[in-house]
Amino acid sequence: MELLKGLNQLFSESLLCDFTIQAGEKCVDVHRCVLAACSPYFKAMLTVDMFENTKRTVLLQNVDSAVLQDLVKFMYTGYISINSSNVQSLLLAADMLQIQRLVQHCEEYMSSSLSTENCLDVLSFADFQNLISTDELIANNVFCHQLISKFVQALSSGGHDPCKEMFCSTPRLGMHSRNMIVFSGGAFSPNDRSFCCFDPVTLQSFYSIKHHPTFDFKFKLDFYRLLVTENNDIYVLGGIFYDDYHFESGGGLAKGNVLVYSEQNGKWEDCASMDVPKCAFGACCYKDKIYVFGGYTAYPGHPPLDHVSVYDASLDVWENLDSMPIGIAHQATTVFRNSAFLLGGIDAGGQYLNTIIQYHFAQDKWTLLSSEMPVPRAEASAFVNDNHIIVLGGSNNTGGITSVNIFDVDRLRWSYASDFPEERKFTSVCQGNGCLFVCGGVRLSSARPGLLRASRSVELRDLYKYDCTQDEWVKLTRIVEQGSSFTCAYASVNCKFLTEYEGATSA
Repeated sequence: MELLKGLNQLFSESLLCDFTIQAGEKCVDVHRCVLAACSPYFKAMLTVDMFENTKRTVLLQNVDSAVLQDLVKFMYTGYISINSSNVQSLLLAADMLQIQRLVQHCEEYMSSSLSTENCLDVLSFADFQNLISTDELIANNVFCHQLISKFVQALSSGGHDPCKEMFCSTPRLGMHSRNMIVFSGGAFSPNDRSFCCFDPVTLQSFYSIKHHPTFDFKFKLDFYRLLVTENNDIYVLGGIFYDDYHFESGGGLAKGNVLVYSEQNGKWEDCASMDVPKCAFGACCYKDKIYVFGGYTAYPGHPPLDHVSVYDASLDVWENLDSMPIGIAHQATTVFRNSAFLLGGIDAGGQYLNTIIQYHFAQDKWTLLSSEMPVPRAEASAFVNDNHIIVLGGSNNTGGITSVNIFDVDRLRWSYASDFPEERKFTSVCQGNGCLFVCGGVRLSSARPGLLRASRSVELRDLYKYDCTQDEWVKLTRIVEQGSSFTCAYASVNCKFLTEYEGATSA
């Protein structure tokens, strides 16, 4: 008890504080040892080489300043004032930070204070967040039993009922979500139908976002794209079935399916299909619209397209735009300063390109830049960091590429970063939590001398983090599933629909 009082005194006087927590505009200086002792979430963050640990600060998303003050007070004193106005926000924050004693206090308060006035709101919140058992709430309060039972019955009947209408008009007060890396298995994975998540803070892997519906009626979709819009909607676009382009004479036809994952109900929903089915195309998000560049309508043995289209998520419609200067596929694509940049790829003659094509969103205009990449490459990835475009991975006619190139758009100059630890193509790259993450990919495994087997493609499970400031690569873990081509994104995911995977191993 004296130790706790002493730490609280140091906190009150802002002495020896070595970490800052920010929520909204509010910043609070604290002691890392207290955070790590009270919260497994903070312990995981502060005992590994994470961005927050290095910078000695963390921004808590979706936590307001008043809740931050209450959380810090509880960690230093063990006391907190819970009331009807703060209990739901406190419960969400405590659950995210894994402060189990505070979670228990909030659940006990919600259960003990249940009444006819608040039961619908509490029931809606508890069921949607999956934090409190609905059956337990009903059983613990006889006073509300009849009303809640009637309400549950009305929801299941589908008929007209005042309770149902009241519930449907009750606002959902935020979701129990975490920012995670979302990825899917690839063409060579035995479990390639699964979508999985990885929490870069706790280094935990999770099963699973429900299967992509397309995977339920045929096997191994490849060369598709996984994108996240500004509204945090996860989209899957196009692709081609692995069996079609490997075993069908004349190759296979690309798919035009477009699906969006709903964070609220954990389900995939159909969207308007692409006017031109495609695979191996470039794609990016800009102002909640999805732009699709080039690709193949059939593969292999067919020339790449110069076709460009845009999907308006708010209207669920596709629109064709001006064609690209050339037809390309397997290009790296990223967004920088209100433009899309398409780097490299493969042209109609099967040549690996070192070109850079800029698309201006506002003018629907194309520019072929005079500067070229140092190395021709396709099947690569590109991302933006500190006003530069960085290109990594991929391959050309000499094999896999390990070099990482940095493009200064203002000066039209190229420089080099530290090489990626090994050659690989079809890497999945995303940015989040102040870091760059490179997931999976494919490398060519050459046969060893004296063995009869031929070289083969090996799909990888390694997850790397790139520190742009230090220009160094760190292997974090081995992900649950093998990573495929362009199937990685950083998104907020509702944990209600996830199951923690115990088999993930740290690097």
